[in-house]
Amino acid sequence: LIIHTIFNKQIKKELQPHKLSSIVVWLFCRILQIMLLGWVMLEFLQFFLIGISVSTFGSLVGAGGGFILTPVLLLLFPSHNSEIIAATSLFVVATNSISGTTAYLRLKRIDVKTGLIYGLAAFPFAILGTILTAKTDRSFYDLFLGTSLLLLCLSLFQGPPKPIALNSEEQANNKNLKEKRIIKAILNK
Repeated sequence: LIIHTIFNKQIKKELQPHKLSSIVVWLFCRILQIMLLGWVMLEFLQFFLIGISVSTFGSLVGAGGGFILTPVLLLLFPSHNSEIIAATSLFVVATNSISGTTAYLRLKRIDVKTGLIYGLAAFPFAILGTILTAKTDRSFYDLFLGTSLLLLCLSLFQGPPKPIALNSEEQANNKNLKEKRIIKAILNK
């Protein structure tokens, strides 16, 4: 829109009815305007499709989609800082997570207590990750992210963890059984 306004003002100033040069300028400006508008629309369409794909898949698996979006952004913008890539990905994932959380809350499929415990535990480490990302260079960030994603992928081939046996006293106190299983699983690793 800005480009369109600038070109139209420039054309009206320079366009004189009987000069061939003014017609050539007008034609050149129109072609340039159409090319720029097409490029902007193509870029918007590309990001729109990436956003839809990441959001849909992230909501389906309950992971937000950052593990997909961050490598895509790293490949699309090789000259950007790692903190810009991470912040953009975090913003998209947060927006996606809020909408997914709202939908799952309406369906009553969220264990709110466990979610709040994990959220409170993760909060300081999210801030620490932001600080560390700002202090690392792009090549180290790329290597660290790639290695982390590869290790995460390999851990999926291990299968589910073994069930944790609880003694009879713990099973009798069934009130906090889920939280106890989570804590025991973390401590046994």
